Amino acid sequence: MEVVLRSNKSSYEKKIALFNCLKDVEVDKLEPKKEQRINCLLEGKLYGELAKQKMKEYKKLMVENFSNKNEQRGQVEVGNSYKDIALSTFFLLAVNKKYESKLEKEIQANPSLPKKNIAEEKSFFTIWVPPEARLECLKQHLNNDFKYTVRDALKLLEETNPY
Repeated sequence: MEVVLRSNKSSYEKKIALFNCLKDVEVDKLEPKKEQRINCLLEGKLYGELAKQKMKEYKKLMVENFSNKNEQRGQVEVGNSYKDIALSTFFLLAVNKKYESKLEKEIQANPSLPKKNIAEEKSFFTIWVPPEARLECLKQHLNNDFKYTVRDALKLLEETNPY
């Protein structure tokens, strides 16, 4: 066995050789130290197999537990409409913030032009936000059907920025 362990074989080949040695060995004729080593190897193999079996049982129980909990809860899913509204609102907020910061920069860079003219001039902005899609307008419609307000604002934003 020591020859097998010290050989240049791959770990798989060593395992095969060791198990072949073990099946041919009679435990009664071994020295106590060799017997202990063989028992340790056999126990390790046994415990490894038990661990694999227990892990399979654990996974099976977890799957059953989760499926039972799902049945008890019922089908709980966040509707796509809520995700669409939330993501669309975040997008509109980001675009509006970008627009407002660019508007302030343009007002400072062109103090002779009226603010209204700068706000309505599309050439100053990468994405121009029409008045109906700006935050002030969105805030006014919070109590109304906000889903349609967001949808209309996105559609208007897309129409005014076709590129």
